[in-house]
Amino acid sequence: MHLDLRNFYGLRYLKSLAALARLACALVLLVVGSGGAVADTSHSARADHLLDRSLVEACYHNKSLDMRSANCVGKAAEKCSTTPPFTQSTMDIWTCYQAEATVWDEIAAALVEKEKKFWREPDPLYSGSGIAIGEAFEALIVAERSYREAMCRLIYAENAEGSMKNIYAARCSLEMASSWVFKLREKDWYDPYYP
Repeated sequence: MHLDLRNFYGLRYLKSLAALARLACALVLLVVGSGGAVADTSHSARADHLLDRSLVEACYHNKSLDMRSANCVGKAAEKCSTTPPFTQSTMDIWTCYQAEATVWDEIAAALVEKEKKFWREPDPLYSGSGIAIGEAFEALIVAERSYREAMCRLIYAENAEGSMKNIYAARCSLEMASSWVFKLREKDWYDPYYP
């Protein structure tokens, strides 16, 4: 299968992924529910309302942190899951992790849009190589998302028999989303320790 990157727009892709994450959250809430009953679809909306975005933004703006020392990742989700009406149930924790991951994805989308202004000019590093910087960066965005989804599916599958599988997979998504943001912020494309 050949991926045509000429018609690919990284920002739209990231925004659509955030929308899909919200839709998936709502669908899982409907399917999982409590004891198989139909779940309250406003659960996700309450998480979005209760999540303190300023904690995520402060974490992002703390320049002394990198992706391996950012102990502030997940703090907004923890606060969200313990703020009434949430009671730190599995559903509350999962929902709040997803809400925080969505905020990190929104920050990533903004960073990608900011980076795009440099794509218009040919990059002298790649001149003559036949590789456009925008095309290479868009391929990196696709690869990062695919890697994240595969890794978190693996974590879910490894814990499929346990009751914490959803939380582990959501935490994986949160950690990898924030890690990607720190990479974008620092323009640290190569890291042998990724994620």
